[in-house]
Amino acid sequence: MVFSAFFDAGICVSAAVKAYPNCEPQVTEDRGGRRRCMLNKDSEQLQHTIKAFIRKGREYYIAQCFEIAVVTQGKTLDETVANLREAVLLHLEGEDLFELGLTPHPMLLVTMELEPLADVA
Repeated sequence: MVFSAFFDAGICVSAAVKAYPNCEPQVTEDRGGRRRCMLNKDSEQLQHTIKAFIRKGREYYIAQCFEIAVVTQGKTLDETVANLREAVLLHLEGEDLFELGLTPHPMLLVTMELEPLADVA
């Protein structure tokens, strides 16, 4: 299976090749004119994002990642997001992101559950 991992324009081809020496880089341009470095490799697909979900608990907001074993909490949403970011960074520190199926600089995508809306009818 051939897959492609896309990197933002800020990551140059040499950095991508250094991160994944067994991959073949190709520079492409998307519809918006942004340059991308695409890596092709026979193997599993690398993920560009780490997905997390935030929900309100009794006293704290709770954040949990789906792809990696990270769970944290905070009294406010801002504190929870800051704690989540720090916990993810600490979890990934010193890890081989390729082995975890992640691109070198994955984004953190957060979904949040809100309380039900008041009856607007």
